[in-house]
Amino acid sequence: YLQKYHEAIYAPFKETVTAAFSAPFYFEFTAKNIDKARSLEKLTLQLGIAAEEVIAFGDGHNDYTMLEWAGTGIAMENAVEELKSIATEVTLSNDNDGIAVALANFL
Repeated sequence: YLQKYHEAIYAPFKETVTAAFSAPFYFEFTAKNIDKARSLEKLTLQLGIAAEEVIAFGDGHNDYTMLEWAGTGIAMENAVEELKSIATEVTLSNDNDGIAVALANFL
């Protein structure tokens, strides 16, 4: 239901917030320019880590900017198609230890 009306719901707030689905029934609003990518960027600046050294995992629309920003963006098998299309790679689902399987490739 929300996906059908998300533009109408979001329109009055577009100037001050961003919105993304984290699940078909969760439509999240956050302050403009505040998202998972900006949070990782701030943390990595403090730690002296380059974006190219970051591996990020995601499965929902709210992970899009984070996977775009990270040097390696890995989508879960159960991720939304839009996320899979921009991911560096796709791993197994979260129910099948996808993060552990993907990380093992970096060891």
